[in-house]
Amino acid sequence: MNAASPPAWKSLPALWSSLDPNPVRNLVPIFLLLAVSSLPAAPHLDLTPVKQWIASQAGMKSLSADFVQTRTFRTVKDPLERHGHVWFQIPDAFRWELGSPPTRIILRYKDEMAMIEPEKKRAQKMDPNGQGQQAGQPNLGMMEFPLAADFAEFERQFEILDLQTQGNQCSLTLLPREPDARQVVRGIQLDFDTSNNHLLAFEITFRDGSSLRNVFSQTEINGRIDPHVFGYDLTGYDVRNAKP
Repeated sequence: MNAASPPAWKSLPALWSSLDPNPVRNLVPIFLLLAVSSLPAAPHLDLTPVKQWIASQAGMKSLSADFVQTRTFRTVKDPLERHGHVWFQIPDAFRWELGSPPTRIILRYKDEMAMIEPEKKRAQKMDPNGQGQQAGQPNLGMMEFPLAADFAEFERQFEILDLQTQGNQCSLTLLPREPDARQVVRGIQLDFDTSNNHLLAFEITFRDGSSLRNVFSQTEINGRIDPHVFGYDLTGYDVRNAKP
């Protein structure tokens, strides 16, 4: 995958990349931009902070941030913690890398997308617009920005379960409305700062009892990102296509 010129952008998701060793399980929604249903938001909640946060994403062109990812499993005593970095360039380029040096990289540039394992010299190409992607990505711990074009679209994608505020921090609890995603995801929590609209943390709890949480820091919005960030030389790699 070779980047040419800096791609244009969309706006501020992410998320991810704990990356279960099972590639099939890895493909359970990356972008959480999950479609339709008509359940209303909880009527007692004041959703003004959420509306303002969604509206603020309209001006986002790029994003770069460090993150710490923590994964818990029912069968593992101690949580697994790893550090990573994420870059977004709207509308269709991102790079999530986990570990230092990176052990997993999720890379997209325009219509090309791959999950790369540098230590194993292995890469798996994926269709960024395919149904399999949208059914499988929460398990990568990733999300796309902007979450929605506006608040009405956000409500079509997510059922809002709860909203708590403490100082400048707002914690939003959600469920995807898409039925297949609800079979896998028990809940999604988004924490954001109402003073600067930065995403602070993103957590998914799965129905098997496991969870994945990304905590973001050193966030830079609308800074210049070197276009080479979205390229990767796969010469000498075992490159395979994801199974449909």
